[in-house]
Amino acid sequence: MRKRFFLLVVSLFVFTLQSSISLASNSGLKYDISLHTTEWIKLESKEEMIKSTKLDVQKLVQLSSEELLDLVLAYPLRIDMFAYNSSQEGVDALEKQSDALKEFFTRKDAPNILLFRMKVENVKNNEDTIEKLILGRLLASEQIWTISQKKEDILREMDKANLIVVDSISSSESSTYVNTTNGTQVPVLIRGELLSYDYMIQLNNETKAAYPNAIYIAPSTTKYNCHSYAWYYASSSNSYWMNYPTSYMVDGSYNQFTNVIEANSSTRLYYNNGNHSAVVYANGGPLAGPHKLTVTSKWGELPLMRHVAEYSPYNSTGITMWRR
Repeated sequence: MRKRFFLLVVSLFVFTLQSSISLASNSGLKYDISLHTTEWIKLESKEEMIKSTKLDVQKLVQLSSEELLDLVLAYPLRIDMFAYNSSQEGVDALEKQSDALKEFFTRKDAPNILLFRMKVENVKNNEDTIEKLILGRLLASEQIWTISQKKEDILREMDKANLIVVDSISSSESSTYVNTTNGTQVPVLIRGELLSYDYMIQLNNETKAAYPNAIYIAPSTTKYNCHSYAWYYASSSNSYWMNYPTSYMVDGSYNQFTNVIEANSSTRLYYNNGNHSAVVYANGGPLAGPHKLTVTSKWGELPLMRHVAEYSPYNSTGITMWRR
């Protein structure tokens, strides 16, 4: 009898989710462009991508919270959430570029909607999915916790789903130091691999789909990030996660320069408005600015990629160039 009751509850969960999705699809609001299309491949910069995925804000405010969440999960650039140095930083970045998420965070029922959707996702799917990761990051965000009255329920559901939340500082991670060329100690974290094989494959594939004009170099991993790759050890065998690379720039180990013609493989780029670092791979030409340089960089938990500097998850305005 108990087993039958449980199955009935599961069916109701799934039915409710399907009804919600159906309502969202009938709302008349959708993205004008999607991944795997010729139109998407033609986009050459992050700025163009964001513009192409804008929604009518006046129509957004008329949608239910469930419909808004469906649009967040369908957002073509949702993968950007995992390209930053912490879970919160990723949510903040996505909120800035996603009109649907920005509106969703204004809703008082947002915590309940996320919590319910997470329960449904756990019931209908035992496998690791990007949707679970997205829901988990949203549930753990400061935006949700400031209005949530169900913090214990949220933590319980996140634990059930075995969700990975990468934060700037975590007591579960060990820390050590690396040295700049001039001997300044820089704190780094030893995270190890937190991604399951399924998560890794899905993050790899969606990154390739979202940024088809970038070249995939090495798989998604939580072992190292962009700053560690660019300033400490430019290798996919790197095992350190570095949150703050500024010591390399202020102790004289690297010096800033402005003539883009002089940029070469020893040049490091720092995205002042994107908290991102990259290694120059090829010059963009005498008339091109730093944003046109071809670089190699690690995208947070996402793969190591080769790309034009302005074609990535990060704000490429205010890029500075550095050399030893």
